[in-house]
Amino acid sequence: MNNLQTNYQEKIVKLKIENILYYAKNNKNHTDTAISKLAKSIQKRGLVNLPIVNKDGLLIAGHRRVSALRKLGIVEHEVRMWSGLKKEEEKAWRIELNKSPEDSKIENDILKEELFAIQELDSDFDLEDTGIDLKEIEKLMSNEISLKDHALEDAEEVEGNLGKVVVECPKCGHKFKKGKN
Repeated sequence: MNNLQTNYQEKIVKLKIENILYYAKNNKNHTDTAISKLAKSIQKRGLVNLPIVNKDGLLIAGHRRVSALRKLGIVEHEVRMWSGLKKEEEKAWRIELNKSPEDSKIENDILKEELFAIQELDSDFDLEDTGIDLKEIEKLMSNEISLKDHALEDAEEVEGNLGKVVVECPKCGHKFKKGKN
């Protein structure tokens, strides 16, 4: 039996962006940089997580998403429209949806592994398409890159003696193969 209870009804509707209203007391401010990053992502991959509005078009969640759509000049887009909420429930949702990401922690070691995995799959992939700016990517990966370079130098030195070398990075566990396989 499903005990999940919702106190609202949801439907997906298409609204003109100009008719989506910002909530004046939204407790999260978005920088121009954050909006531009999201706009770039939307251009490349589309908008995955639709903004949420009430029956009057007032935003419950998605202020940055709507700003990015406006920046791109998009005239109309789908939104999730929630109806049946009391005013206090709408306010509570706004706070929760803005605050909940702050309760999460980024696991930098896993993030580094994923960034390296992307590069291995496609060395031409622009890692900034992950939403992380180049400076932060370089900072995250700097220890790993120097370890990788060091491991490859060691492998080349040993290769002449063994013919086949597999070196494992002590930080991320990534294995580098050198020599005849």
